[in-house]
Amino acid sequence: MQALHYVKAINPDGLHAQLVAAIPALAPVPDSISPALNRAVYSLTYTTTDVWLTVPDSVATADVDAVVAAHSASVQTAAQQQATQDTSDLAALKAQYTTDLSDIDTALGLLPGATSWTSLTAAQQTAGIKSILQRQRRTLKALVILVRRLS
Repeated sequence: MQALHYVKAINPDGLHAQLVAAIPALAPVPDSISPALNRAVYSLTYTTTDVWLTVPDSVATADVDAVVAAHSASVQTAAQQQATQDTSDLAALKAQYTTDLSDIDTALGLLPGATSWTSLTAAQQTAGIKSILQRQRRTLKALVILVRRLS
């Protein structure tokens, strides 16, 4: 095994993906004891400024050097981009839910004098129920879309 050291900030998931794509010999292989699991062919250790790779002797150092040199810590993998998008979508959904709750209060006509559901007129109760159902439907649709994308 060859021990290689680089002084460079990395995105470990991105570097792994780039190494495996550029050097197929570094792709994980089925484990001999449990073939359903994969076993790593190389090791990657890093800090904020240093990277240590241990690769098989059969792998050309120049190939690894080229991949590490071309790597950018700011580039995200597809999975990282999806996770960022999902986090953003969830935050937007939470914000929309908070707005919906505020709108429902307004639609119910909960003015300072209205203290409970029974203090509302029949028309206010009907309008409130319709508003709640419309907003819950929209929230559920957004959740279904998010869950489908996560599956």
